Amino acid sequence: MKCFNGKAIIFDMDGVLIDSMVYHCKAWQDTGKLFGIDISAEDIYLHEGEKGAFSARFFIHKNGRESNDELVQAMLDAKEKIFQDIADFHLYPYVRDVLDYLKACGNSLSLVTGTSMHELQKSLPDDISAYFPVKVTGDQVTKGKPYPEPYLKALDRLGITADDAIVVENAPYGIKSAKAAGIYCVALTTSLPAHHLSEADAVFSSMQELYSRITGGSACADSCAC
Repeated sequence: MKCFNGKAIIFDMDGVLIDSMVYHCKAWQDTGKLFGIDISAEDIYLHEGEKGAFSARFFIHKNGRESNDELVQAMLDAKEKIFQDIADFHLYPYVRDVLDYLKACGNSLSLVTGTSMHELQKSLPDDISAYFPVKVTGDQVTKGKPYPEPYLKALDRLGITADDAIVVENAPYGIKSAKAAGIYCVALTTSLPAHHLSEADAVFSSMQELYSRITGGSACADSCAC
Protein backbone atom coordinates (compact mmCIF):
# COMPACT_ATOMS: atom_id res chain seq x y z
CA MET A 1 0.00 0.00 0.00
CA LYS A 2 1.14 3.52 -0.77
CA CYS A 3 2.67 5.31 2.21
CA PHE A 4 0.44 7.87 3.92
CA ASN A 5 3.37 10.02 5.09
CA GLY A 6 3.20 13.58 3.79
CA LYS A 7 0.02 12.97 1.81
CA ALA A 8 -3.31 14.77 1.89
CA ILE A 9 -5.90 12.18 2.89
CA ILE A 10 -9.34 12.68 1.35
CA PHE A 11 -12.22 10.81 2.99
CA ASP A 12 -15.66 9.94 1.76
CA MET A 13 -18.32 10.28 4.48
CA ASP A 14 -21.23 7.80 4.27
CA GLY A 15 -19.96 4.27 4.78
CA VAL A 16 -16.45 5.49 5.61
CA LEU A 17 -16.76 7.81 8.61
CA ILE A 18 -20.36 7.07 9.62
CA ASP A 19 -22.44 3.89 9.44
CA SER A 20 -25.27 5.65 7.62
CA MET A 21 -25.65 3.55 4.49
CA VAL A 22 -28.13 1.09 5.98
CA TYR A 23 -30.44 4.05 6.66
CA HIS A 24 -29.92 5.52 3.18
CA CYS A 25 -30.78 2.09 1.79
CA LYS A 26 -34.00 1.77 3.78
CA ALA A 27 -34.98 5.36 2.98
CA TRP A 28 -34.58 4.74 -0.75
CA GLN A 29 -36.51 1.47 -0.61
CA ASP A 30 -39.35 3.00 1.43
CA THR A 31 -39.43 5.92 -1.03
CA GLY A 32 -39.67 3.48 -3.90
CA LYS A 33 -42.70 1.83 -2.30
CA LEU A 34 -44.43 5.21 -2.06
CA PHE A 35 -43.98 5.75 -5.79
CA GLY A 36 -44.48 2.16 -6.95
CA ILE A 37 -40.82 1.74 -7.84
CA ASP A 38 -38.87 -1.37 -6.85
CA ILE A 39 -35.35 -0.48 -5.66
CA SER A 40 -32.90 -3.22 -4.75
CA ALA A 41 -30.35 -2.85 -1.98
CA GLU A 42 -27.59 -3.84 -4.40
CA ASP A 43 -28.47 -1.03 -6.81
CA ILE A 44 -28.48 1.47 -3.94
CA TYR A 45 -25.03 0.42 -2.75
CA LEU A 46 -23.60 0.25 -6.26
CA HIS A 47 -24.81 3.80 -6.95
CA GLU A 48 -23.72 5.18 -3.60
CA GLY A 49 -21.90 8.48 -3.87
CA GLU A 50 -23.53 9.85 -7.00
CA LYS A 51 -25.89 12.80 -6.87
CA GLY A 52 -29.33 11.80 -5.65
CA ALA A 53 -31.12 12.97 -8.79
CA PHE A 54 -29.02 10.63 -10.92
CA SER A 55 -29.82 7.70 -8.62
CA ALA A 56 -33.53 8.51 -8.68
CA ARG A 57 -33.58 8.61 -12.48
CA PHE A 58 -31.73 5.29 -12.64
CA PHE A 59 -34.24 3.63 -10.29
CA ILE A 60 -37.18 5.05 -12.25
CA HIS A 61 -35.82 3.95 -15.63
CA LYS A 62 -34.92 0.48 -14.35
CA ASN A 63 -38.60 0.06 -13.50
CA GLY A 64 -39.51 0.84 -17.10
CA ARG A 65 -40.93 4.26 -16.36
CA GLU A 66 -40.18 7.70 -17.75
CA SER A 67 -38.61 10.21 -15.41
CA ASN A 68 -39.25 13.92 -15.17
CA ASP A 69 -37.94 16.66 -12.92
CA GLU A 70 -41.12 16.77 -10.84
CA LEU A 71 -41.06 13.04 -10.08
CA VAL A 72 -37.34 13.05 -9.33
CA GLN A 73 -37.65 15.97 -6.91
CA ALA A 74 -40.65 14.40 -5.20
CA MET A 75 -38.66 11.21 -4.66
CA LEU A 76 -35.66 13.13 -3.33
CA ASP A 77 -37.84 15.08 -0.90
CA ALA A 78 -39.53 11.90 0.32
CA LYS A 79 -36.23 10.07 0.66
CA GLU A 80 -34.65 12.87 2.70
CA LYS A 81 -37.64 13.06 5.06
CA ILE A 82 -37.67 9.30 5.61
CA PHE A 83 -33.91 9.28 6.14
CA GLN A 84 -34.07 12.04 8.74
CA ASP A 85 -36.91 10.23 10.54
CA ILE A 86 -35.15 6.86 10.80
CA ALA A 87 -31.43 7.69 10.85
CA ASP A 88 -29.59 6.69 14.01
CA PHE A 89 -26.05 6.34 12.74
CA HIS A 90 -22.72 6.65 14.51
CA LEU A 91 -19.05 7.01 13.76
CA TYR A 92 -17.35 3.78 12.84
CA PRO A 93 -14.93 2.46 15.45
CA TYR A 94 -11.41 3.87 15.07
CA VAL A 95 -12.47 6.89 13.01
CA ARG A 96 -11.25 9.27 15.71
CA ASP A 97 -8.07 7.23 16.11
CA VAL A 98 -7.29 7.45 12.40
CA LEU A 99 -8.05 11.17 12.20
CA ASP A 100 -6.06 11.98 15.33
CA TYR A 101 -3.10 9.93 14.12
CA LEU A 102 -3.04 11.54 10.68
CA LYS A 103 -3.45 15.02 12.11
CA ALA A 104 -0.58 14.40 14.53
CA CYS A 105 1.53 13.22 11.60
CA GLY A 106 0.88 16.47 9.77
CA ASN A 107 -1.35 15.05 7.04
CA SER A 108 -3.84 17.44 5.47
CA LEU A 109 -7.38 16.07 5.76
CA SER A 110 -10.36 16.78 3.53
CA LEU A 111 -13.81 15.38 2.81
CA VAL A 112 -15.55 14.60 -0.48
CA THR A 113 -19.15 13.41 -0.30
CA GLY A 114 -22.12 13.08 -2.61
CA THR A 115 -24.42 14.49 0.06
CA SER A 116 -25.24 18.19 0.24
CA MET A 117 -23.57 20.59 2.65
CA HIS A 118 -26.88 20.84 4.51
CA GLU A 119 -27.00 17.05 4.97
CA LEU A 120 -23.32 16.92 5.93
CA GLN A 121 -23.86 19.48 8.69
CA LYS A 122 -26.67 17.37 10.11
CA SER A 123 -24.74 14.11 9.80
CA LEU A 124 -21.24 14.82 11.10
CA PRO A 125 -20.58 15.85 14.71
CA ASP A 126 -19.02 19.30 14.85
CA ASP A 127 -15.79 18.01 16.36
CA ILE A 128 -15.37 15.53 13.49
CA SER A 129 -16.28 18.09 10.85
CA ALA A 130 -13.54 20.33 12.25
CA TYR A 131 -10.88 17.85 11.11
CA PHE A 132 -11.72 18.74 7.50
CA PRO A 133 -11.05 22.37 6.56
CA VAL A 134 -11.71 21.44 2.93
CA LYS A 135 -15.08 19.86 2.15
CA VAL A 136 -16.55 19.15 -1.29
CA THR A 137 -20.25 18.24 -1.26
CA GLY A 138 -22.64 17.03 -3.91
CA ASP A 139 -24.32 20.40 -4.30
CA GLN A 140 -20.96 22.03 -5.11
CA VAL A 141 -20.30 20.03 -8.28
CA THR A 142 -22.00 19.70 -11.64
CA LYS A 143 -21.06 16.08 -12.26
CA GLY A 144 -20.63 14.05 -9.09
CA LYS A 145 -19.18 10.60 -8.55
CA PRO A 146 -18.28 8.51 -10.60
CA TYR A 147 -16.96 11.52 -12.53
CA PRO A 148 -13.65 13.03 -11.37
CA GLU A 149 -14.98 16.53 -10.67
CA PRO A 150 -15.48 16.12 -6.88
CA TYR A 151 -11.93 14.91 -6.27
CA LEU A 152 -10.41 17.33 -8.77
CA LYS A 153 -12.15 20.15 -6.91
CA ALA A 154 -10.69 18.89 -3.63
CA LEU A 155 -7.18 18.81 -5.14
CA ASP A 156 -7.65 22.36 -6.40
CA ARG A 157 -8.80 23.63 -3.01
CA LEU A 158 -5.92 21.84 -1.31
CA GLY A 159 -3.48 23.27 -3.84
CA ILE A 160 -1.89 19.89 -4.56
CA THR A 161 -1.55 17.36 -7.37
CA ALA A 162 -3.06 13.88 -7.49
CA ASP A 163 0.31 12.36 -6.59
CA ASP A 164 0.16 14.14 -3.23
CA ALA A 165 -3.19 12.66 -2.18
CA ILE A 166 -4.77 9.39 -1.07
CA VAL A 167 -8.53 8.76 -1.06
CA VAL A 168 -10.43 6.54 1.39
CA GLU A 169 -13.67 5.26 -0.15
CA ASN A 170 -16.17 2.44 0.23
CA ALA A 171 -18.19 2.39 -3.00
CA PRO A 172 -17.50 1.63 -6.67
CA TYR A 173 -18.60 5.08 -7.89
CA GLY A 174 -16.39 6.80 -5.35
CA ILE A 175 -13.44 4.66 -6.37
CA LYS A 176 -14.06 5.40 -10.05
CA SER A 177 -14.20 9.12 -9.26
CA ALA A 178 -10.92 9.07 -7.36
CA LYS A 179 -9.13 6.98 -9.98
CA ALA A 180 -10.47 9.17 -12.81
CA ALA A 181 -8.89 12.11 -10.96
CA GLY A 182 -5.61 10.19 -10.91
CA ILE A 183 -5.56 9.63 -7.13
CA TYR A 184 -4.43 6.52 -5.27
CA CYS A 185 -7.49 5.02 -3.57
CA VAL A 186 -7.98 2.62 -0.68
CA ALA A 187 -11.41 1.12 -0.03
CA LEU A 188 -13.25 -0.28 2.98
CA THR A 189 -15.67 -3.21 2.75
CA THR A 190 -18.20 -1.53 5.04
CA SER A 191 -21.00 -1.59 2.45
CA LEU A 192 -20.03 -4.05 -0.28
CA PRO A 193 -17.80 -7.13 -0.52
CA ALA A 194 -14.29 -6.74 -1.88
CA HIS A 195 -15.07 -8.00 -5.39
CA HIS A 196 -17.16 -4.86 -5.98
CA LEU A 197 -14.18 -2.70 -5.00
CA SER A 198 -11.63 -4.23 -7.35
CA GLU A 199 -10.67 -0.90 -8.95
CA ALA A 200 -9.25 0.34 -5.63
CA ASP A 201 -5.50 0.15 -5.11
CA ALA A 202 -5.91 -1.50 -1.70
CA VAL A 203 -8.89 -2.90 0.20
CA PHE A 204 -9.41 -3.16 3.98
CA SER A 205 -12.21 -4.67 6.00
CA SER A 206 -12.66 -1.73 8.35
CA MET A 207 -11.28 1.53 9.66
CA GLN A 208 -9.67 -0.49 12.44
CA GLU A 209 -7.69 -2.55 9.94
CA LEU A 210 -6.65 0.61 8.10
CA TYR A 211 -5.54 2.16 11.39
CA SER A 212 -3.44 -0.89 12.21
CA ARG A 213 -1.83 -0.76 8.78
CA ILE A 214 -0.95 2.94 8.77
CA THR A 215 0.35 2.99 12.33
CA GLY A 216 2.13 -0.34 12.46
CA GLY A 217 3.42 0.51 15.92
CA SER A 218 5.93 3.06 14.63
CA ALA A 219 6.14 6.78 15.26
CA CYS A 220 4.78 8.76 12.33
CA ALA A 221 7.62 11.24 12.55
CA ASP A 222 10.18 8.51 11.95
CA SER A 223 8.75 6.23 9.31
CA CYS A 224 5.61 5.04 7.61
CA ALA A 225 4.62 1.54 8.60
CA CYS A 226 2.37 1.05 5.60
